[in-house]
Amino acid sequence: MPAGMSAEAQRQWERMAPMLKDAGLLTQIDADALEAYCESYARWKDANAKVARFGTMVKVGNSKFPTLSPYLGIADKALAQMRMLLAEFGMTPSSRTRVSKAPGARPKSRLETALGGSAKPAGT
Repeated sequence: MPAGMSAEAQRQWERMAPMLKDAGLLTQIDADALEAYCESYARWKDANAKVARFGTMVKVGNSKFPTLSPYLGIADKALAQMRMLLAEFGMTPSSRTRVSKAPGARPKSRLETALGGSAKPAGT
């Protein structure tokens, strides 16, 4: 996991990275893209929590008229970033058919899973 990620982004990384790796869709070179997705997720979740707390309309300064919450814009932008990155990793139903596994990636066999590594023929 990259250093310096927010706590929520770290939780999302820990949730998503193993699934993507097991599916053959995550390699070392993808770390920045996954980090960006996780931070966008954290920003989206935080902004949505603030919208739930303060409402979609807020009063700003001495204005008598409510205005659209700035957290809605933050949530919308983070969601757009998430959607783009979700598609890059094949994490939406329609994008799943357009991504392929990393070269050399393959699902673990039952033997590999049971042994906790790779199954190699004896003597190799």
